[in-house]
Amino acid sequence: NLILQQTKAVVSTQSTGQYDTRETGLLLCLDMYLEASKYEQEWSVRKLGFVYNELASYNLNLITLEEAIQKDVAKKLLKQSFEHYKSALNHFQTCSDVHNIALVFSNLGKVMRISGQLQAQFYYGSGERGELLYEEKEFYKEAINYYNSALDTLRKPSVQKDIWCAVSNELSGVYFTMATVMQDCSASSSDKEEVVREVTNLYNKSLRISEGLVREGFTPATGRTGGTHHKLASLYHAQARESCHNSRDATCHSTRKLKRLFNLSDTNYQKAISYFKETGFEMEYIQVVMEYVGLLQYSSPNPSSSLLPCFTLLTKLPPYLRSV
Repeated sequence: NLILQQTKAVVSTQSTGQYDTRETGLLLCLDMYLEASKYEQEWSVRKLGFVYNELASYNLNLITLEEAIQKDVAKKLLKQSFEHYKSALNHFQTCSDVHNIALVFSNLGKVMRISGQLQAQFYYGSGERGELLYEEKEFYKEAINYYNSALDTLRKPSVQKDIWCAVSNELSGVYFTMATVMQDCSASSSDKEEVVREVTNLYNKSLRISEGLVREGFTPATGRTGGTHHKLASLYHAQARESCHNSRDATCHSTRKLKRLFNLSDTNYQKAISYFKETGFEMEYIQVVMEYVGLLQYSSPNPSSSLLPCFTLLTKLPPYLRSV
């Protein structure tokens, strides 16, 4: 009982900021809970899970707060975060705490996602961003596995819906990040058709999640959903222009492939516009409308036939732009 009282006192003191750093307080809590676990194991298991999780999050936050972090420092903090999260996971699994098991799996996904981002940051430095690195991609795949483990732990959306939506949004974001890098920074030596197939597949995986979240009323997913439709529309638009440019057929606009690409681009531009109509996405909305106008003009066999739909779109722009 004396040990338990001392442990609770340490936790109370740490929460009021009387130690030099948060880490010092957490490590002291950890020592006390480990000692307490020898006498009150059932009570201390979950507490140890919380402390390990907080220690991991503390180290991870140090990385995100430091703009010019050194590679060796980042690797050390990532390793410590990963190990602490693993310890937290083991303790929450011991007491079958589904809520916190899912959260820790999600946090492990975050570690992998940040590891992938740092891999590219250290490789390319302050220069221009290049293609998706193999190691970077592997980290993102690990992040996807951990996010899926979090969702599998919850089993269905109705269980801890707020956690389900947050984890699903993170998973959608990883797919979107991978696809965006591959689309914007693909190597010139890459098989373009293979890259397009993989990019399209990743965007569609992201969309299946984010559109479901929007339907559930999870508003943070609105922007990415519109952005994903925008990226897909631009991808199909660029493919259509390239195919038509490379074609020797003067009537290339009428070929089945081109019609399909123009239709896919058109559909995704319209969906992007529908999501960007929400307040807070004015710049994205303007960009999509202008690109969509370009598609309508290019895809129309008769230039004059595109004037009305283009005019209709432009009248939907904010008044201060229409008056310029």
